[in-house]
Amino acid sequence: MGAVAVQERMRLVAGELSCLGIGTWCFGRKGNLFYSTCTQEKELLPLLQVGILDRIVREVPEQKGPKLLSDALGLLWCAENVPIQEGGALLIVFGPVCYSEVTLRSLEERLREMEVSIEIKSPLFRVFRQIPILSTGEIQRLAAMFHFMMTEERTGGETVWDHAGQALPEKQLAQEEPEELAEDRNAYAEEMILGTIREGTPDYRRIISESGVLGNDLISKSGNPLRDAKNSLIVFSTLCAKAAVEGGVPASRARDLRCSYISGFETCRTINELVQAGDAMLADLVERVREIHREPGKSEAVLQCCDYIRSHLRQPLSAEEIGKQLGYAGYYLTRKFTKETGMRMTDYINQARIEEAKIELLTTRKPIQEISDEFQFGTRNYFGKIFREQTGMTPAAYRERGRVKGQQPTAEK
Repeated sequence: MGAVAVQERMRLVAGELSCLGIGTWCFGRKGNLFYSTCTQEKELLPLLQVGILDRIVREVPEQKGPKLLSDALGLLWCAENVPIQEGGALLIVFGPVCYSEVTLRSLEERLREMEVSIEIKSPLFRVFRQIPILSTGEIQRLAAMFHFMMTEERTGGETVWDHAGQALPEKQLAQEEPEELAEDRNAYAEEMILGTIREGTPDYRRIISESGVLGNDLISKSGNPLRDAKNSLIVFSTLCAKAAVEGGVPASRARDLRCSYISGFETCRTINELVQAGDAMLADLVERVREIHREPGKSEAVLQCCDYIRSHLRQPLSAEEIGKQLGYAGYYLTRKFTKETGMRMTDYINQARIEEAKIELLTTRKPIQEISDEFQFGTRNYFGKIFREQTGMTPAAYRERGRVKGQQPTAEK
């Protein structure tokens, strides 16, 4: 076997496979795991143990050379029995890999059918998205390379065996991705984003970064990319508003918010500005649902008060006027609001106005004084004071940070 020890050869091969995102697993003859280089070991080891490890322990020691095995999920694993110089042998496995996008699609469909929360689905979806997709020819060449590195013997063209022990036909292994697959994948990612709104969880940021769902699924092809993107986001805002209502946001407020978001979309002059506007919309809706979930025990009077405040942030607000509109005495509503929420009504109003002002800062070019006047802060200095208390920075600094992050052109300060 040459001068290089088997263990050193295994380390070299594991390093090569790691560069491709493929894990290496080392087992004893009875299937006990010695080590692995897989970065998703916690999530994938149960799949290996339940789906195919028994077959590896039973069949691979009887075969000379590598064996390619497909488990019940359609994931491919390569296994070989490797003698070591000290005596005995190790079972070396690398994988999993997918041999087509179709296989990956079947994994996603299984996730879609699982009746579990998005907190459980999201990590699994992330792990499956990290499984490499290789052609069967590439997988067979890796198996041949692995065997040569271990034994200095040549092999190739290994058969792929399914979970029932039958050879998979070449036609099945060569499946091409259906034309509608990308559309289905975007739809699934979109549904996961809507799920984060319904549940008030901030995981939408990771889903967007991994799927690019807001940038790839344009609904029109006008020849104007910015117009296409606006159209797509406008339609998506309808779905987001509906998800927010399902999460507990009053329907009337969701409609008003959507109109506000769309107005902001239309003022965007670049794709980057539009991405910032879309992100601000999602952040706002998620936070609104989170607030409802955090304090589910609010009385009807206080819930009505919160809804009224958020629906009239651009108008003068006082406890007396709000009470008059809702049919309560101002002093009664003030005391009840503070008791149930733990904050003064004026502080709640300022907090809600700052959240809306943040969206205006990121999605429009309005001067800061105009935004201050729009949300009834009176003076720019007072607006800046309240803004700093809640965000730790000035309105101008907040806008500049958003501009740099999204590479937007300079906005008016």
